[in-house]
Amino acid sequence: MDTLLFALTSYGYRYFTLNLLKSLKQTNTTCDIIIYCLDKESKEFFENEKYYAVHINSTEFVPDDFKELMDFGSLYFQKINFYKHLIMENLLKNIPSNIRYIIYLDGDIIVFRDFIPYIKSICADPAVPGYIFQSDEEDISVKNINSRYICGGIIIVDRSKIGSSKYIFTLDNPIWKTMEDQGYMQYKVKTLNIPHYTLDRDLFPNGVYLRNNKWVDTNPFLLHYNWVIGDEKEVKMKQNNHWLLN
Repeated sequence: MDTLLFALTSYGYRYFTLNLLKSLKQTNTTCDIIIYCLDKESKEFFENEKYYAVHINSTEFVPDDFKELMDFGSLYFQKINFYKHLIMENLLKNIPSNIRYIIYLDGDIIVFRDFIPYIKSICADPAVPGYIFQSDEEDISVKNINSRYICGGIIIVDRSKIGSSKYIFTLDNPIWKTMEDQGYMQYKVKTLNIPHYTLDRDLFPNGVYLRNNKWVDTNPFLLHYNWVIGDEKEVKMKQNNHWLLN
């Protein structure tokens, strides 16, 4: 396959990630998948579920015995989210050249339809840059396809367009230590004037689309529950019949 999708999880987040994976399976989304695990317990969990899982040592940022669900904005939450950039950078350097598209998805996403063909159709346009993100605009009326308010929950890299260029979100500026990962991403995009594309908000809704239930009328490919915190995520997903686990 020419598409690789990866997710980052922990034992406390395992059921959200599994819910994402169930939705990908139900929609026959066509890609290879790697689950990167911040602890050995989550690696064993996903291996038992028959997924390819890789354990990464996260003890630099998170104590090895911390297995709880991390709240948005907490110190541990802020730190571990940077691992997706380290993973993406490593993949870009080391995976086979026949893999053109690398996609990162947050675990609090439910997929309704196979979105990979749509992504490929976008990338077929020479005018679309090699970096594609979900929009995180507060204003529901904004449709800008190169919004600065990008969401780190969906990161798509078209390797054919970035060539041998260094991954733009590499942690080469110590300012990352003072920010959440999404703030760092927006800082980089703005200061380096990075060409990028943000996905159609009707088709890839999150945030304000979730809060206002605008996603109901747009026939989206997926829905990202990024503006719902902690245990409320699961409650909201169950209310919307988006919780696929028993």
